[in-house]
Amino acid sequence: MSSRVDPANILPTSEVLRLLARRAEGGEVAVADIAEIAGRRAHPAILALVALPEALPLPVAGMSTALSIPLIAVSAHMAIFGAGQGLPGFLSRRQLPASLVRLVADRAASVLACVEALSRPRLTWIAARSRLLAAMCLLLALVIALPIPFGNLPPALCVLLIAIGMIQKDGALVAAGVSGGLFILASGLFAVDYLWRAWRG
Repeated sequence: MSSRVDPANILPTSEVLRLLARRAEGGEVAVADIAEIAGRRAHPAILALVALPEALPLPVAGMSTALSIPLIAVSAHMAIFGAGQGLPGFLSRRQLPASLVRLVADRAASVLACVEALSRPRLTWIAARSRLLAAMCLLLALVIALPIPFGNLPPALCVLLIAIGMIQKDGALVAAGVSGGLFILASGLFAVDYLWRAWRG
């Protein structure tokens, strides 16, 4: 069973976050709730909102593992099927703690609104490459899932920039996120290679 997506419903991510915070007053929020509010841009909206707690960052224990799962699942789904497709049932039913949703809304809604006000459609051909961008977000989500002290903020920020850029059709934001992501991945590969060579002597 997939969540229904209203193709006519397009809201800024900051407004989606505020509406989710109101819904969270009644209990936990499901990923399907984000898809319902965000409409046909559900995939990048979910990526942005789930990456936000790590990009801020917020003082919530054990958050990285819990948030990396929907990040990995949504980015993989978008990389395979493209943006605008309904989410699979197992992902739609996944719950986000109401307290976390309200905390993110309190800390980030106004910041997101400022970013959206400064953003504008430009280099739209970059922002339209949804499957390639989703593949980049998938790699960054895997990095976020790793237990690296203070290592989650940079990749989460890159995912956030890519997702917001896709929603706003702002290729400059997307390019900034992709550039940062490539630097993170290249640095990680270099570090692994260095440690491997050092271990082998």
